[in-house]
Amino acid sequence: MKKSILIELRACIRIDDYIFAKDYVENRINDYVKGLQSFFDKLGDNKKCDVVFVENTYANENDLPKEILDVIPEGTFLFVKSKNDYGKINKGGGIIEMWKEYLDQISEYDYFFYYEPRMILEDPSFLQSFLDNPRNYFCIEDNTPFPAVKTGYFGVKVKDLKEYCDSIDLKKFADDGINIENSMRSFFEKKDTDFQEDTKYCIRRWYDNSGGFGYGRY
Repeated sequence: MKKSILIELRACIRIDDYIFAKDYVENRINDYVKGLQSFFDKLGDNKKCDVVFVENTYANENDLPKEILDVIPEGTFLFVKSKNDYGKINKGGGIIEMWKEYLDQISEYDYFFYYEPRMILEDPSFLQSFLDNPRNYFCIEDNTPFPAVKTGYFGVKVKDLKEYCDSIDLKKFADDGINIENSMRSFFEKKDTDFQEDTKYCIRRWYDNSGGFGYGRY
């Protein structure tokens, strides 16, 4: 029976244009390994959804680090393509760029949940709420000067995500430095959307420009 929900786990692993690239990339791989493990542990044997791991800095799935492949359960789909033209300029542009690349496959489902697995998923209640009641569902991001939503995790109706992607001119989005958190908030405010207050479900490692890092809740 066709499943109605697709969960995308989005990764961007190979960042080669950093001065501290070797350590940085190794740390990213470690982050993804821990994050993927925590996500799949919390998801469990869920029969309501398919899961796709999406990565946009390797040419194909055979090039992915073995450490990553080892923690992705059997039955998870892989969509791997070196396609980060706009993501190098604007992170949000890179996210939308890959959605546009496989929008036909996404459109086979009714609902879509997006998650960035560099985070440790501590509290799965947001995810579980979406799985129990699929809908347009976002956490509001309070720590911004303009109205925004968190884009590290959210759920949407596929028809609305497709409309959002179709409305985006990627060149303009990247060149104008548009913030995806503000852009999605503006778009989904016009839809039937459940906006939740700024609750912290995950732990995330933050890097600064010198290669230093710290941890925060997200």
